[in-house]
Amino acid sequence: TLAAWSRSLELIDERRDPLRASRIVREAALSEFWSGRRSSLPFEAYEHAVRLSEPFPDSAEYAAALAELSVAHNWTESFEAARLYADEATRAAHRSGSPEALSRAYRALDEAYDRDERADADSAEALRYARLTGHPGRVLLARWARMAYLAPRRRLTDIVQLDVDGLRETLDEGATNVAAFHAGSLARRAHDQPRRLA
Repeated sequence: TLAAWSRSLELIDERRDPLRASRIVREAALSEFWSGRRSSLPFEAYEHAVRLSEPFPDSAEYAAALAELSVAHNWTESFEAARLYADEATRAAHRSGSPEALSRAYRALDEAYDRDERADADSAEALRYARLTGHPGRVLLARWARMAYLAPRRRLTDIVQLDVDGLRETLDEGATNVAAFHAGSLARRAHDQPRRLA
């Protein structure tokens, strides 16, 4: 995946196709970070992705770039900046009407406002919009974000229901790798807390 995104970066003409370039810059940086090729968060890539898409404020690409920039700020505990970018990402995502952009934006809101009860609704919205994309990977990321909100609040019943729903949906879709994640998660919870799950 990283090789494909890197090659795309070499081929794309940013002036001719700034929105596609914005997406490629963002995805290439993310792939590089998760592969371990980059030790720090790709702030400069996300900022570049925002600049490329900024002339198109109603685009899904602009919303997604803002959302990723928000998450990066949140991870470095720059909470005020994270909230500003997440708020703008959500406005842009609603203008775009893109379920993927809306899911990304609400995930950014959830993380930026994690200490606030509003994150309950934000994480639920991120999952709702992720389901509308029909992409199992997007749904899994949104479920993880929802679980991350619920776990410290000890809402075990809600977490188990997310895994049950996820297992059922991914088996129906034939996404066996994601189904295996949910099955493993349920097994671990049953092992760790059998009485509470009885």
